[in-house]
Amino acid sequence: MKKLFTLIIAIFLCINIKAQTSLTEAVNFTVTECYGEEEITLFDILDRGQYVLIDFFFMNCTPCQTVAPKVVEAYKALGCNKHDVFFMEISPVDNNDVCQWWAERYGVEYPTIGSAGGGLEVDEIYDIHSYPTFVLIAPDRSIAFQDIDIYPIPDAQTIIDYLAPYGIEEHSCEDAPEIGPSVIELLVEVLSNTSVKTTATPNEETSVYHYGLMEKSYFDEIGEEAAVQMFREDSYPFYEVDIWEWIDLTPETDYYAIATGQNSEGEWGETTIVPFRTEVDGFDEFVKTNFSIYPNPASSSINIISDTKGIVKIFDMTSRCVKEVQIEGVNTTINIEDLNKGVYFINVNESVKKLVVK
Repeated sequence: MKKLFTLIIAIFLCINIKAQTSLTEAVNFTVTECYGEEEITLFDILDRGQYVLIDFFFMNCTPCQTVAPKVVEAYKALGCNKHDVFFMEISPVDNNDVCQWWAERYGVEYPTIGSAGGGLEVDEIYDIHSYPTFVLIAPDRSIAFQDIDIYPIPDAQTIIDYLAPYGIEEHSCEDAPEIGPSVIELLVEVLSNTSVKTTATPNEETSVYHYGLMEKSYFDEIGEEAAVQMFREDSYPFYEVDIWEWIDLTPETDYYAIATGQNSEGEWGETTIVPFRTEVDGFDEFVKTNFSIYPNPASSSINIISDTKGIVKIFDMTSRCVKEVQIEGVNTTINIEDLNKGVYFINVNESVKKLVVK
């Protein structure tokens, strides 16, 4: 009743007060556009990497009628929902027939949702009290802005300029980019018997991805398909490069690091699976040492300073001995130009230190 009263006042007085949603984080919804041909879920669009601009309106709202052609023009200038931003308009009171008339009257090509398609429910969730109200939602599901500050909106360029600071650029409606598959690069560095560091790097085609660790025994028990699906449904989306140290893992245990991502079309790419084991070359990484290494990190050579003679053994992350050198003096220089970039472990008389080759 309160909503109806607000609309009646707006209809008869034709008043447009600067409006704002009270939300700061988006609430998901699924609606059906007024022609009944397309079902739209908000988070599906955000997960493609697009912003979503919602125009809350109703047919008898005079300011809504005035701004409608300008919104349509801005929609076309910004790429017709094919690029950075996805336009939709929502009416809490107009039925499908009225919404279809509206769309044809103003040449609206983006989705128009009326009361029958869920418009009233979304209007109430977002706490809209006057019309038109524009809400911009970012791909990370935050409310980017809660309305356009300039009323009446003089032209389409005003809308375009208002969206520009969010990286929303002008595009032709005809030059929709070709979207490739999502690929996530995963690097795993074993730090100790109970900890690893992972670096997840999505490619440019990735709009959202999920990743984590799973013991190999459990992975084998449930199967790859079920394991990957668990990560896709974990409610912890990532959008940028992520570096994380995982602690309290089970020692001497086989694990998989798993990453899976979607492109802007919502298509899942090939899953990245990296096996590793929580052991550090059979050595205790924290053994008290009687030698030092410099420089570290290094790229061409290292110096070993030791108080005893002995054999220097350099092991890679797979426990393979890649270099063995006898040291006779206090300071020995060892050439490492033949080593690939990465983490190694140097053993001198059963004492161990970590070496980073860059």
